[in-house]
Amino acid sequence: MKTHYFVDLVSDYNDITGNAVIRHTRYFLLNKGYKAISLKWTDRNNFLLKIYRFIQVFYWIAKIRKGSKVLFHLPIQYRAIRLLQNTLKWKKIETIGLIHDINGLRYEDNNLLKNEIRTVKKFSWLIVHNDKMQRFVSEFYPTERIHILWLFDYYSKNNNLIEREFSFSCAIAANFDKGTYINSLVNFFFEKRLQLHLYGSVPTALTQSLISQNINIHGPIHPDSLPIIMAGSFGIIWDGNSLNTCNGSYGHYLLYNTPHKLSAYLAAGMPIIIWAKSAMASWVLEKNVGILIYSLNELEEKLSEVTSSQYQQMHASAKEIGKLLCQGHFLNKVLDIIEQKTLD
Repeated sequence: MKTHYFVDLVSDYNDITGNAVIRHTRYFLLNKGYKAISLKWTDRNNFLLKIYRFIQVFYWIAKIRKGSKVLFHLPIQYRAIRLLQNTLKWKKIETIGLIHDINGLRYEDNNLLKNEIRTVKKFSWLIVHNDKMQRFVSEFYPTERIHILWLFDYYSKNNNLIEREFSFSCAIAANFDKGTYINSLVNFFFEKRLQLHLYGSVPTALTQSLISQNINIHGPIHPDSLPIIMAGSFGIIWDGNSLNTCNGSYGHYLLYNTPHKLSAYLAAGMPIIIWAKSAMASWVLEKNVGILIYSLNELEEKLSEVTSSQYQQMHASAKEIGKLLCQGHFLNKVLDIIEQKTLD
């Protein structure tokens, strides 16, 4: 039986909400029988640790045999991991690049994007977020070696999903330092039927101005617990600095990526409200798990058009997909396909 591996960065980083997608992916890879190539890393500039990391890489280069596949998380940050990738390619051991982010697109940085493209081209197989990202990557990588994940699987401590009823209550789980549209929310929600629950670190300067009967600030919640406590009928996916459209580099990135918060909402059995131009908009409609908006300003009007019966159908679909997410379904499915393939 072939042994497959994944590169696992063991961190001393302690932020409760940080790197959730990496941790959840690690959980499902281990459950699938993949072996961890554990490499120690830290935010501190530690020369001895860098040397130790290279020693670890040479150990794994010697250990991994032809016929195995090795999964890497992208983007790659460390030279030791690039050395591992390049050497495995030289040994004709197949590698899988699981794209978490394309930072050149995310930050609209062409030089960074060129470097990422060079790295991506070296992989035997690629796992991308969705069909829009597949289309972009196909411009410089063979389409037949690209596989679509659609959703990042989501580990949750409890799969007993909350039964939800239709209301004008919505949740946003986000890094609010990044999404500056939050600045406009206080005026938008004032004296409306809408209720909003915010999960994440809200800048101190905004906390007082956001406190109202319409807006509830819950603060950072551990991602593993978030699905079982998140309040509201819908989860909102929005980014940028405007209520009118998703703009700026973070807003434009929604044209390509599948946000991890989409998995968080679905793992909570919560239907989605998403920008109509985003990469996952058509998927949300196809799976009947949410509604599309072009502007947050039309949110109340769009919710007024939803019936309780329609909501319950969306809620049922969201719960069904949420259960699959908590079982590692999407990652397992795409890896099963790749494991059966071999490059000529």
